[in-house]
Amino acid sequence: MAIVRIDFTRGQPTGFAQAVAEVVNTAMQEVLGIPPRENFIVSQSHEKGAILHAPESCSPARLEKLVFIQITLNEGRSTELKSMFYAQLNQRLVSSGFVEANNVFVNLVEVARDNWFFGASGDTGP
Repeated sequence: MAIVRIDFTRGQPTGFAQAVAEVVNTAMQEVLGIPPRENFIVSQSHEKGAILHAPESCSPARLEKLVFIQITLNEGRSTELKSMFYAQLNQRLVSSGFVEANNVFVNLVEVARDNWFFGASGDTGP
């Protein structure tokens, strides 16, 4: 199970959000073993100036190219597997032609399976 947020500045090339989401989705399936039906991804663009990172040392031009990816998923993966995922994801994003390697920020948030809820039925997961 995974819920993903992808945040970036408006004005990216056509197809950017879809391409980045597909790369993240594929990497989660292939590297982390997350089943396709358990991936939920939300991509959101933000107005210029809404994303900040080290304002005193990060140029406005670079700020417009940053991509933040936060993935909430079930706990239990090894440090080695997570490191492999970060490397693969970054390499695949760079290969997509939409993102530069130093502009990708990834955050994994691991939660226990009982921290999920799906709809009024009270179901705690697929």
